[in-house]
Amino acid sequence: MRGPRVAVIGAGLSGLGATHHLLRVGCEVTLFEQEGVGKGTSAVATGLVHPCRGMPFADAGMRETKVLLQEAASALGRSPVISGGIVRLAMEGKREQTLLRTILQRADCRPVEGGGCFPGFSGARIGSGLTIDVPLYLQGLFLSSLGSGLRFTNRRVCPLSLSPDFDQVVMATGGDVLRSERTRPLLRNTLSENKGQVLLCASPSPFRLPESVIGKGYVAVTSDPDRFIFGATYEKTFPDRSPCIRKAKEVIFSKVGRFFPGCTLFSVLDCLAGIRVHRRRVRLPLIGRLRKNVWIITAMGSFGLLYHAFTGKTLAIAIKEGREEEIPEALRLCR
Repeated sequence: MRGPRVAVIGAGLSGLGATHHLLRVGCEVTLFEQEGVGKGTSAVATGLVHPCRGMPFADAGMRETKVLLQEAASALGRSPVISGGIVRLAMEGKREQTLLRTILQRADCRPVEGGGCFPGFSGARIGSGLTIDVPLYLQGLFLSSLGSGLRFTNRRVCPLSLSPDFDQVVMATGGDVLRSERTRPLLRNTLSENKGQVLLCASPSPFRLPESVIGKGYVAVTSDPDRFIFGATYEKTFPDRSPCIRKAKEVIFSKVGRFFPGCTLFSVLDCLAGIRVHRRRVRLPLIGRLRKNVWIITAMGSFGLLYHAFTGKTLAIAIKEGREEEIPEALRLCR
């Protein structure tokens, strides 16, 4: 007996995470994406992921992400992981010191005296943390899904127009859910958005960083040892969605400069911007049924890499079983 025919709209982290697991539970999946794989906000993701957030489902999210990383590596013939381990610096303030103590209670963490490459700060090395080449990872996940029977259509579609041809439709369209006239009225009191910008920078002289470092901002390693990503902005109000290098440099260099004063000597090669969607009251993703056969997976905020695999698996089980109760209440959309 064939499984449900499911259309997934959106080929970013959420969409590909859901696609992978829908295929695994026996669904026939068609993926729709106008811009191409990983070309939306997911393309701006820096690639930092670790479970030390003090948030529900973080460890489960990390486990499921590592499973999909292995699937992508098998499809690619190489790993999309750039480096293992992330250093978390403790900045000023009681909250930061409390966070550091909490992190150091974990078995996969150890103290870093002097903040590693950034002397003057105490910190912790999160051994389970990873820095990922996100575009490469998404390509690997896409190739893996194609090998499992995925059909792909490179065009823009309306979810309701797909209903006659599919048993279920999944919207994994990021910020578009707040721009659509059909979905905005249903979600505007639940979701909000902010603009995030990062800077791709080149070092002025030989500078080696073995792993990414997070303070108030962050310095992320890339697959090119001479290039780094500095981040990030969290802009609640913004005139448009385009990159604004002036604003990005002002905010990001101020943050990163607190633990790495030499950041302003780096050459800015590019400025990338994306719109994050998040829930208004909690920092958790949102999964659920908008209509009888239309589902949504959204509100990853800054935690797409941490949660996309876990939420994709959760959604796939709910669709396969036809039961929204399979979704944990903390993540479930309440209509």
